[in-house]
Amino acid sequence: MTREDMLRELELLPMWQLRTPLPSLEPVQARPKNEKPLVVDAKIKKIAAVAPRALRHIGSENGDFLFVMANDALQADEAHLLKNICKAMRIIAGPEQLPIDTLAAIQARPPKIIIAMGDPATQTLLQSTAPLTTLRGKLYQYHDFPLIATYDLAHLLQNLPDKAKVWDDLRLAMQVIQDAQL
Repeated sequence: MTREDMLRELELLPMWQLRTPLPSLEPVQARPKNEKPLVVDAKIKKIAAVAPRALRHIGSENGDFLFVMANDALQADEAHLLKNICKAMRIIAGPEQLPIDTLAAIQARPPKIIIAMGDPATQTLLQSTAPLTTLRGKLYQYHDFPLIATYDLAHLLQNLPDKAKVWDDLRLAMQVIQDAQL
């Protein structure tokens, strides 16, 4: 599948055109084992404990990816977009899992990477109140599993230019898996 085919599947073409070649991805450096995880203050812990969110989980059939999103029913166009995203990533999405604890979903079938889609999923997993715009594009850890935060499907359908940002996040996720296999 060519880059143009992937962009067309993500519905970025013909509206979005690549102006300059994309830079090659630099290898992602894993966090040292002795480094402390994201610092969470007591106020954020209190918010997370008071308002736990049930999240929806969709894993790839090969078990490499786990998409985590808010527990809202996927609309037909959102499901179609997720299907196109998976197609562009050359993966097949498995069946949707009932809203359960994310850690239980990970223990049931450990993924190689978690992709948190949208503010609710990202803020719940990272126990953060920071907006998604500041959290996306970086590699985090969730119970020793790499986690990438990105926009949710509903946001993408309303904000077409952000599809390119999501694709960058997904490329980072694919790079993390590729580096782990080396």
